[in-house]
Amino acid sequence: MYHKNFYRLPESCYLFGRKTGPEELVHQWTLFELIRYYGYSIEQFKVEKSVQYGTRRGFIDILIYHDDKPFIVIECKRQTGYNKNKDHMKQAISYENTDTIRAEFYVFTDEKSGK
Repeated sequence: MYHKNFYRLPESCYLFGRKTGPEELVHQWTLFELIRYYGYSIEQFKVEKSVQYGTRRGFIDILIYHDDKPFIVIECKRQTGYNKNKDHMKQAISYENTDTIRAEFYVFTDEKSGK
């Protein structure tokens, strides 16, 4: 499995006119790696995609489409501890599993793991 250490991007390189902050650093790093290493194009991304799951509404940090269908749900967080990671992974799974998304994969990443 590919593992790349986390690094900060200059704000002048930010995609989608995103805001600043600790979690945004992870969003931007993830987007950059998806383009640079995995070869995805900007057209395949939806960021902050609104999703209804049960009676709650959430936002998918990054949703990758493949063949015009939801393919990968990515949940980005700033550095967290192991117990928090389990909660964030459940969040990604709940987004991925909604009737309107049904993505094939879900991913959780933070600035510590960079995975």
